[in-house]
Amino acid sequence: MGYSDKINALIHPLMIRVVRNAYIRKMDRRAKKFPDLFKPVDEDLRSKHLALWSKLKLPCSDKWLRFFTNLTGIADYRYVPEDLYFSSVERILNDMNRSGNECEDKNLIGLYVGNDVAPRTFVRYVRGAFFDGDGNGITEKCASDILATDNGELIGKACVATCGGHDVDGYSYNAQKHSYFSKNGNELNVNFIKKASHSFVVQERIQQCDFEAQFNPASTNTFRIATLRRPWDGKVIVLKTGMRMGVNDAVVDNLSSGGICVAIDKQGEIDNHAYAWLDFKEFDEHPTSHIKFGGMKFPYYDKAVAKITELACRNPNMNIMTWDIVIDRHENVRILEINASSISFDWMQFNFGSFFGDDTEAVVDW
Repeated sequence: MGYSDKINALIHPLMIRVVRNAYIRKMDRRAKKFPDLFKPVDEDLRSKHLALWSKLKLPCSDKWLRFFTNLTGIADYRYVPEDLYFSSVERILNDMNRSGNECEDKNLIGLYVGNDVAPRTFVRYVRGAFFDGDGNGITEKCASDILATDNGELIGKACVATCGGHDVDGYSYNAQKHSYFSKNGNELNVNFIKKASHSFVVQERIQQCDFEAQFNPASTNTFRIATLRRPWDGKVIVLKTGMRMGVNDAVVDNLSSGGICVAIDKQGEIDNHAYAWLDFKEFDEHPTSHIKFGGMKFPYYDKAVAKITELACRNPNMNIMTWDIVIDRHENVRILEINASSISFDWMQFNFGSFFGDDTEAVVDW
């Protein structure tokens, strides 16, 4: 064992404890604010839950079981506790030394999915240098000229270490000023980009299909598909699919920014109820468009699953990934981002039970 390995061996148990405690505190805050969601559940259900997750040889709580059972009414002992997922499961399934980089870097996504699937890119900024959409180095003057040209609606976003859509904004072209501005008045220029992040990208705002737009046309309403490459047999499967939707005039659909979410089953059927992540309010219709969710079907489900399953095979370092996609107005699958670390998966247990479903026990055993 090398010197660095010895240091890692000493630090690793501490990091596990730090991560676990962070998520335990998160659930404690929820329990204080929403006590009805943490009422006791059936003792046999609780016993099976604790027996399953205690196999990881880490302290196990029933907080997540109580929360999801009371929220959804679905009694599933296999619900995944976040403290164990992020401190152990994810760190074993995926190579966390690559966390936030490679396929997760929004400036590199085209290398993994193809430029025809990724959004069209106009300007990239990486570690002090500007590049065009093809990755060729350009001067600041050239970048400024691109941003002074009307290329339709644009999205600007930080590319690494982002969270909850807070570093994403939409920009519209002002013909009189020959520049792009966000709704809150930020001008999209080279100085703004350099201050925003050490890695930033300016891309087209993909025009979503009518099916997505009907819920809330102000926001790009994305589908998230979670895939697992089962390490015991190499097969790639879809774990869960869900849709996130913005509310009112929000540009983004992220749940921590006020969006709502609804699950989609393996036949493409949309669940009867959507949820808000911030206060766990339940909706049977979209609060802005008032479109009811019950009886609706995602018409591009099979097409999206086929494409994502194909792409999930290309990254051997990550067994579990989530893919945020849009179906564009030409009915093509377009991928906005890939997540392979610290993935927001709790809302994918708001409908249809455990995140890993029928593969839960096999994951734990592996």
